[in-house]
Amino acid sequence: MLELKIDGWRKGLRFSSAHITPEHKKCGRLHGHTYAIHLRMQGKQDEWGIVLDFGVITDTLKAIGDEIDHLVLVPTESNHYSNLKVTKKDVKFRVTDPYTGEPKEFSFPRQDCALLPLPSTTAEDLAKYVYREFMKRTKFTTDTAFVEVGVDEGYGKGAWYSDAKPVKGKSKVK
Repeated sequence: MLELKIDGWRKGLRFSSAHITPEHKKCGRLHGHTYAIHLRMQGKQDEWGIVLDFGVITDTLKAIGDEIDHLVLVPTESNHYSNLKVTKKDVKFRVTDPYTGEPKEFSFPRQDCALLPLPSTTAEDLAKYVYREFMKRTKFTTDTAFVEVGVDEGYGKGAWYSDAKPVKGKSKVK
């Protein structure tokens, strides 16, 4: 088994987005981060000595990051966002201000939002989102023991996710 590592800060696998996490006091205000996406995986080498092509990995992670880059991240499965309304023109929702307890209403142009099927947009849930998207989009060529994705919301602080399921590849293993 060999391990592959991708460092998103060094490889330029970054995205910048705004979000609100009303379940956390300090983060309950609209704010943003520059995020980095990382990956670790272990697998067997194929007949050419490759576990999974680095280009495939980085291209896939970059595409996922690019899709949510410079957008407002809106979790569509949140219990903290009320009256979420999405039209072709805009996205509207309400959250409770963590400092005052008063409701705050937001309205953004639809094209400025990324609607994510998540309960929140914390680094933890973003790591799950990127992991799931990576797994859906990637054709594994060898047996892979595990894949783990990390999302940092600034240098040195982030979350990692893996569902710990091995993946069967489609190539001859070395």
